[in-house]
This record gives sequence, structure tokens and C-alpha cells, in this order.
Amino acid sequence: MKFKDVIGVFFSLFLAFIAFALSNIILDGNLIFSVEVGIIMFYFSFIVLIYKDRFNPFLFLLISFGLGILDIIFVAFKIRNVQNYYSIHIYEKCLFIIILWLFGFTISYFGFGLLKNNKKSKSLKGIINNMINKSNERIILIIFLVLYIYVLYKIFITIKLLGGVQNALINSSIFRYNNQGYLATLLSLCSIIPICLFELKKKKMSALSLILMLIVLMLTGRRGLIISSLLLPFLVYYNYGYKKISNKQLIPCMLIFFVIILFIGMLRNQSSVTSTNNSFISTLTNLTISTQMGENLPDTIYSLDNGSVKYQKFKYLNRGLVGLVPRKVWNNKPDLIDHSMIVSKLVYGNDKYGRPIGSFGFSYLCFGYVGVIIISILTGIISRIFYDWMVKTKTYMSIFLYSILINYVINIIKPESLMNVLAIVLIIIFCSFLSNLKRMLIGGKK
Repeated sequence: MKFKDVIGVFFSLFLAFIAFALSNIILDGNLIFSVEVGIIMFYFSFIVLIYKDRFNPFLFLLISFGLGILDIIFVAFKIRNVQNYYSIHIYEKCLFIIILWLFGFTISYFGFGLLKNNKKSKSLKGIINNMINKSNERIILIIFLVLYIYVLYKIFITIKLLGGVQNALINSSIFRYNNQGYLATLLSLCSIIPICLFELKKKKMSALSLILMLIVLMLTGRRGLIISSLLLPFLVYYNYGYKKISNKQLIPCMLIFFVIILFIGMLRNQSSVTSTNNSFISTLTNLTISTQMGENLPDTIYSLDNGSVKYQKFKYLNRGLVGLVPRKVWNNKPDLIDHSMIVSKLVYGNDKYGRPIGSFGFSYLCFGYVGVIIISILTGIISRIFYDWMVKTKTYMSIFLYSILINYVINIIKPESLMNVLAIVLIIIFCSFLSNLKRMLIGGKK
């Protein structure tokens, strides 16, 4: 280990101790919760300081889980006011579930990386490479331009039904494109257009399309899509496919993400009620409230503990497959495609407003602690295979797929994530077919 890495370890330990001490003071000596806070602080600070590749899967873990974890801590500290407060044991359980998931993911991720590639993994790699190398970025671009014109039309129809842009922003939780989940899936793949244009060396058009897609997503009020499905994938592709992004460049990008979250929250009239006059803490709580994790996960755990909600097991795990089927084809197909809508229905008796609980929370809702451990291990292995494949090949399409899918891969237990992954695979297969058809028509090789 290099001297710089040793310094990183000690600095991470220092931050963990500070987090532990502050938690212990605020909670008047609650040891268990404070230790959990210290462990999580060490985990993320260690990953950020030690891991050289800034766009590895752990960055997406930090982005996916970070604000939600902070929201749970703020609620436990009673800094952010919520409707239902529980004993500290519920919040201890929340952090314990998260720690279990993080460690299961990490151990399997690095453990699998130490194993030698077997024949099956090489065979799988060959199949994927054979499939994507036949695809054509121009064909992809044309397909998605047509699809997004249709999606934009649906967005404006929905805005009209909701009574205007302001009402659409305020009620963005029910902005489900007239219950057509596949349209929401298409919109979650919105980074494809600017990435394709960038690969085709049309940088100005790429920048313009990025701005236009940003405006479109802002109309829906879905800031999660803006960050994880548009801006972050584009940065990932730029980093691996064009020029490495430095830490100095990455920090302003993260600040832009936070500004977008706050801005859309303001447009939606969403702000937290806090028990502190500290402006910095108040700003942080306005960021964390976007996840609602400090309410949703404790409510879910409490409902499971008191028996009002039962462990769902395999009941909803096929909804990602079902979500690919258009309602016009299967009019009576099951609802509740998004995991947050499942939680809302089960815990809150409401099927209009999404209540996200993260991949760790959904794993626990389905199978309890055993599910958290098993699913985190499987997710770690899948993420490692996907990341290693991208790093080794470094082709246009491998970077492209990694940039738009890695966030869904680390949340693969969620039905909507599985639906997005499968949708991308089907799109690539379809584009591969069109590419082959094009070669046949112009007299090329089959």
C-alpha cells in the first residue's frame, strides 16, 4: 500500500471517529447507532479516497445511498421533522440493513475479482461482444429520436391533464405517463441521444441535445432521472470514451447535481421542516428530503415488525418482466411496476405516490435479513462482471452500456431497474438486427 493510501485510511478513520463522536453527543450516549454512523462514514470516505477510478460502481453506490442514509440520520437526530417518530432501535435497524447490504456487495465484488475467469464467463463475454459490435450508433440515434418525439408528446398530454406545468411539477409523483411504464423506461434512457451524437463527433449537437433532454426531464419534476439517467451517464461516457475527468472537474459537477435537486424541490414546493437554525444543515435536509428515506424505510420496517405488512418474498420480483409488455397488448397486466409504488401501496395504502426505500430496503421487504445478504452478494458479483468487461473492452458500445446501465445493475432487485436492463438488451438486439439487414440490403456480409 502506498503512503498516499495509508494517509487515506487514517483520514477515513478520523472522519469516522468525528461522525461517531457527534452522533454520540446528539443522541446522548447511544452507542449502537453512533457506531453504525461511524462505520458508514469510514466506508464511503475510504472508497472515495482510495479507489482511483472515480466512476467505478462504488461511486453509484454513494450517489444512490448517500443522501438517503443522511436523511435517516437527520430524522434519528430529530433535525428533520417527520410525521412518525420511532424509538432509536428502528433507526438502528435501518442502518444495520444498509451496512449488511454494503458489506455483502463489497465482499462479493472484490472476492469475485480475485477469482480467475472461467470458460463460462469468457463465453458470455464473447456473446455480448458479438451482439453489440454489430449495432450501429446512427441507427440507435434515429430510433431514439423517433421514440422521444412520441414520449415528449405524451409528457405534454399528461401536463395538460394535470392542469399545467406547475401542477405537473407539484404532482410529479403521479407523473407516470398515463400508467404506461414503458414510456417511463424510455425516458430513463434519455442519455442515449447526446452520447450517440458525441460519438459521431457532433459535439455541439450533443451539448444542445443534453440541454433539451434536461428541460424535458425538468418538465416531469423527476430529479432522480435527471441525475442518474442523463447527466451522470454522459459524464461516465465522457470519462472512459474521451477524456478522463479530474477530481477538480468532478466536484463542480456534484455541486451542479445538488443545485438541480434543490431547484426542482423548490419548483415542487418541497422543503423540509427542521429543528435547527443552521443554514448549512437546513440546506442539507432540503437535499435529503428528496429521497424520503428517513420516513419510508423506518415506516416499512415498523410495519413489518408489527405484522401489518408481511414479507413479500417472490411476489413482485417478476414485475420488471411484466413492465415490458405495453398495456395495449395486455390490458389487465398487474400494476405497481416501480418498487416505490409497491411500498406506497403496502405500507401507506396509497397507489399514487411513490415511496422509495432503496435496493437494500426492497431486499428486506421481500426476504428480510437473509434477502439483504444474498441479494447484495449477487449484485456485487454482477456489478464486478459488468465493470471488468467494460474496462477490458473499452469499446464504444461497452462504455455506452456501462454508462447507462450501471446504476440499474447495482439496483437490479428493483423491478423498474430490471425492466430497464432488459429493455436495453432488447433494443441492442433490435439495432443489431437492423444493422445486419442494412448490410444485406447494400450487398455486405451477412
